[in-house]
Amino acid sequence: MAQMKGRRVENVGLALDLAGDSFEWRPYARAVGNWDFPKFYGEREEWVLVGSGLDQELQAFARFLRVCKLVGVDDSMEWYFPHRVGMQFGMDQDLPGYVHPCNGTPEVAWNNYSKPINGVKLYIPSRFFEADVTTRYLEWWNPSLKKEGDDALVPPGDSSDEDRMTVGAMLKSIRNLNVLGRIQRLHHCQPPRPEV
Repeated sequence: MAQMKGRRVENVGLALDLAGDSFEWRPYARAVGNWDFPKFYGEREEWVLVGSGLDQELQAFARFLRVCKLVGVDDSMEWYFPHRVGMQFGMDQDLPGYVHPCNGTPEVAWNNYSKPINGVKLYIPSRFFEADVTTRYLEWWNPSLKKEGDDALVPPGDSSDEDRMTVGAMLKSIRNLNVLGRIQRLHHCQPPRPEV
């Protein structure tokens, strides 16, 4: 897999919006040469019981999905919130739950991270699954969707009762509206470039 170094994007939100459907949330789920898929990128979805007998790779995947404080170079510590990257692992993005802050030492943070995970069932989606957002997330993200009679996303002449949008389709429509708004704001906010 190739990596790009030194490339900076000024407005990440706009870049993602403009990419639309061409943005790949799970690039490592694609079949490429010289790449063996991790066990959490299987062809079929499955539920596994997490415990001491579980394969190390799947135990690591379970840790990817748990909020924790990560210890870095020189004992620096940063929060890791998996709900922010869950779509990269095929999980629908949801609202985060409350996490009790743990402001201990790097040793405490490391012990919390490496604490065994036992007796929980873990859902592993198929690598072909296209993640989206939950309805709860969408309602939180755009409170105007909760208003009854809000037909801003329904084309004229269509009945909202007859043509219900899926959450994914609605999110794409909202993204398109946001892109249009951002482009218009950028156009109005940027000073004109001198002609050469």
